[in-house]
Amino acid sequence: MSLPRLYQLGVLSVFTLICCAFIPTDQQETPPIMLDNIHYFVNDPKAAKDFFVKHFQAKPLARPDKNPLSFIDYLEVRPEQASIAISPRGPYQGMYMQEDPIRWKRTSVKVSAKTPPTYGVHWLALRTESIKYSLKSLEAQGIKVISTEVDIPGESSKAAMIWGPEYTRIVIIQRNRERSQETLYGIDHVMLLVENLEKNINFFKDVYNGEILKRNNLYCKMKVGDHILIMAVPEALNIPSNTVHKMDTMQFRPGIEQIGFLYKDPQPAYQAAAIKGYEFNLRPSRLIYRNKPTPYITAITHSPEGIYCEMYAEDGREGPRTVYINQPSETMSGNKKDK
Repeated sequence: MSLPRLYQLGVLSVFTLICCAFIPTDQQETPPIMLDNIHYFVNDPKAAKDFFVKHFQAKPLARPDKNPLSFIDYLEVRPEQASIAISPRGPYQGMYMQEDPIRWKRTSVKVSAKTPPTYGVHWLALRTESIKYSLKSLEAQGIKVISTEVDIPGESSKAAMIWGPEYTRIVIIQRNRERSQETLYGIDHVMLLVENLEKNINFFKDVYNGEILKRNNLYCKMKVGDHILIMAVPEALNIPSNTVHKMDTMQFRPGIEQIGFLYKDPQPAYQAAAIKGYEFNLRPSRLIYRNKPTPYITAITHSPEGIYCEMYAEDGREGPRTVYINQPSETMSGNKKDK
């Protein structure tokens, strides 16, 4: 082979190596700012909102000033954490979504205490300093305690379970008091009931830069967006696997079916995930509401179990929501650097 030909191949190889090495590495460094919201879709949004406000002292948070999505309510359980988002099932008047029209044409499933579990978000866990005091207070308010002995994989802390809005599960877990703790409750973790543990681990590592904290062949505890997600197969939660249903895309069951991660710009994270082969229901797009642009640029993908996972940016905000309803909006940005 001639020297010019070898030179050409050498230059091409070096160029290819530079491109292949540099671009993915740069794109992989795209962690979210935080897990920003844990989104309940329910039949009765007002009742769900009142539940968290009354029983867990949640504070209603203000929406952005510029064309906000009026069908979503945001609640804060503890400052600096993800908010709880609550909305009706959809579709929403004035909202044009390119993502997945089937999502809003599902048949409602009537739920009860006997409804079998499904893969997806199994419970939201809230932490408190005294589980004994918490359960006594909740029962006095008419809340039914399902179990006072909940086993959480990899955990030795005391935990109990109650029914949340529309027969969704909420776990109360006892933790030591945190420094500068201002509230009785805080978000501890989100439990995902999964069929294939490895696929879910890879998804949250690849797409949202999740960090494995602890794992075995039945569960994995991960830090994702500065919050804790625990993924567990049914056996890890003492649930017979033959009683767990897969998510049915044609049925609507109230509960947490979406979690949202905040970015300064979701485009690099979207590109990195797409290169790895992950599919998106919605590519990064400016949401349009009532024929006007909103503050949100959003991309939506889904976990192996069908949980809608959102990566988005909100104009003027690069940190947790900090403005409560009826509070002046000049501090609306939520930028930690502005505090």
